[in-house]
Amino acid sequence: MDLSGTALAGLRVSGPAVSLVRLPAALQRLTLDGAGLPDRILAPGRFWLAVDGAGVGTVLPSGLDQVPVADLRGAGTVSVAGLREAPPGLRSLRVRWQRPPGELHGAAGLAGLDGLTVVELSGAYGLDADTLPDLPGLRVLTVDGLRASAAAGLRRRHRRGGVRPALRGAKSDTWLAANLDNPFRDWADDHPRAATVACKAYADAVRAIAANNADPRQILLTMVGRFNTIHASLLALDTLRREQVGDAVAALAGRAGVPADEVFEVFDF
Repeated sequence: MDLSGTALAGLRVSGPAVSLVRLPAALQRLTLDGAGLPDRILAPGRFWLAVDGAGVGTVLPSGLDQVPVADLRGAGTVSVAGLREAPPGLRSLRVRWQRPPGELHGAAGLAGLDGLTVVELSGAYGLDADTLPDLPGLRVLTVDGLRASAAAGLRRRHRRGGVRPALRGAKSDTWLAANLDNPFRDWADDHPRAATVACKAYADAVRAIAANNADPRQILLTMVGRFNTIHASLLALDTLRREQVGDAVAALAGRAGVPADEVFEVFDF
């Protein structure tokens, strides 16, 4: 795939049939699909790299010498093992988990990245205080969503160093044992009362669908009604939260065998 003659600023590449990609000098951001990465990238300039689906076994292509920022996104486990052969100019690493448990694979390989100064983690509920190796260049560590025990350990670990961790959304092991698989768990960071009601509404719907003794459409209708109550009395649901509700309802509809298009005909998100 030769795009060197274009003026593209952003590009997404997906598919195992692509082995070599020649990038244009104007490119600012390259997004790769972890399920089908090219073998090699040829790039004349610097660009940000994003990888969707960076799971265990993900092998990053060669030729990423010009990447200062890497953004890895995945499901329950994200692998950074491919960064062992990371670009020497890598300065910032962001890892985001889209589903629990939020585990990091291959973290030990980051120890060789002397230039890495910024690490941002989101949904890192599977990490311990010592999951990340010692990073000599680290100056900024931001974690949004982690266990309270890990948060305490990170603060102790960096107490006398040059890093002051910015930690948000720490939750107890007890709370996570009940809500880790709940898509509304992070609402507790902003509105604990609304989060309690939202998590219960979702959990009740999951149990009712699993019991298989009621019309799943009525179960979903009841769930959405409870979120309407949250919106009216506890927390005005913004666009992002409404999308989270829609995603949760669609996922439960799929689990119950209700066609997604039928769900969205009934519920207007």
